[in-house]
Amino acid sequence: ALPDGAYLADVGFGNLTPTAPLMLARDQPQPTGHEDYRLRPSDNGTLLQARVGPEWRNVYRFSAEPSHPIDHEVGNWFTSARPDGIFTSNVIAARPGTRCRKTLLNGTVTIREPDNRPERLILRTETALRDALHDHFALDLDAAELAAIHAAIGRFSGRKDAAFDLD
Repeated sequence: ALPDGAYLADVGFGNLTPTAPLMLARDQPQPTGHEDYRLRPSDNGTLLQARVGPEWRNVYRFSAEPSHPIDHEVGNWFTSARPDGIFTSNVIAARPGTRCRKTLLNGTVTIREPDNRPERLILRTETALRDALHDHFALDLDAAELAAIHAAIGRFSGRKDAAFDLD
């Protein structure tokens, strides 16, 4: 805890990761460079919510209970290895911009402004994919990596996932 209290610092949850530390005060909207967030009491823990456009969306729940390494190992294995899971059956990248959020999901880049207005770019070629990864996500891939990702997009094209579909 800091002199003014305890904070939540999330360094990589995903699409709606808070882009600033949040005071662990409840029910008070807290602005960041992107969305407003609030922490609300929940069954045996705290619920993090983000304001997306005019409405509050649940992001995740957490508990003050201590965790153990095995808790993280099982969760990591499950999200990274489960067949047909979000991270094993989609091509995903997410990065906050200065005043927007950028998400790649299966060949579609969505750039969402603070007012929740999306701009979408459909990546149909390896060249478009290469340029989008460089320009929007600061990723530069070699030819083999780029070909593998483009092939995966071909396999997963058309899939949607509620965690990345904020419309």
